[in-house]
Amino acid sequence: MLETGTGKAVTGATVSLECRRNRFLEGSDVIKELRTLTDSGGHFSFATSDVFRCDFAYVHASKEGYISTAGIDLRYGHDQYSTIPAQIVLTPATEATMQRLNYLAAMSKGISSPSPWMPYMVIYGNFSEAKRIAKEDRELAFVAAEFCPRLTSIYSTLSEQDKMHLRGQRVMAGNIPVLIDHEGEVEPYCKGRHPARG
Repeated sequence: MLETGTGKAVTGATVSLECRRNRFLEGSDVIKELRTLTDSGGHFSFATSDVFRCDFAYVHASKEGYISTAGIDLRYGHDQYSTIPAQIVLTPATEATMQRLNYLAAMSKGISSPSPWMPYMVIYGNFSEAKRIAKEDRELAFVAAEFCPRLTSIYSTLSEQDKMHLRGQRVMAGNIPVLIDHEGEVEPYCKGRHPARG
């Protein structure tokens, strides 16, 4: 069990395992639930006998003052439910927003598309979510540094026809649909006119 960013071992975290068995036709049933604590090195384990008869299992970790990194950063997810994850990462609750911002920024890099406006739409959606959740000075600065140069650069290369196509388009900012508005949203934010520090 490691802490996001620092790589420090997280001791005393609760690791729960939900052992499930497939039904004959569809679905599955919980046949037992197990819990253990991480040791001084952040290690945890379950005995082979503990997981006997489990077709697959859901493994979760928790500790007061931390949140699951996989819940805010899909790069840390574990989707091989037939195995117990070799490593679980937790994020200090105080760093949750920054971790989410790092994820959004990472998902805005290396986007390729034959449509010149498509990368802009993807980045704009991530920018809108980042803009919504950033409150502290360092978070606001991060959003400006990570998103403003990309959005401004791409937008400057678009034809007037492409810009017209973007106007009125909606993209998803997390679970919220937002209207693309470069002049009304991106430009003011990137010039420092964003919400006051929370």
